[in-house]
Amino acid sequence: HYEGEVWGLCVSPVVKKFATCGGDKTLRVCNIDKVTMILPLQEDGRAIDWSSNGNFIAFASLSGHIYCFNPEDYLKTMSKVQSSFGKEQHIRDIKISSDNTMIAFGPHVPAAKIEVMKVSEKGGKKKKKKVLCVD
Repeated sequence: HYEGEVWGLCVSPVVKKFATCGGDKTLRVCNIDKVTMILPLQEDGRAIDWSSNGNFIAFASLSGHIYCFNPEDYLKTMSKVQSSFGKEQHIRDIKISSDNTMIAFGPHVPAAKIEVMKVSEKGGKKKKKKVLCVD
């Protein structure tokens, strides 16, 4: 990231690529030897994960938004959700379940809750309601 810190890094489980996000308001998808895609965003990224089937990348922003992107057609945002943590708390970490049907994420605050969002295996939001678990 040329104008900011790297905050998130994940590796594709199906192709020789990795993705990063950070303080320069970009999501980057790279082959091992070169950047293949740069997606300019409206806000800094803080966490990122790649689904085990390779169908989508989950991205968490500084303002608490969760996005799912298609890694082959990055202009296609498959879903966007505002976390219940609000814009004051950025997401510290994000993980996609092994069956690609849930995304778990938590904020950068002490004594925080973990939020879980159900998604389709391609990253589309299934339900508006989220399940909260006590940390």
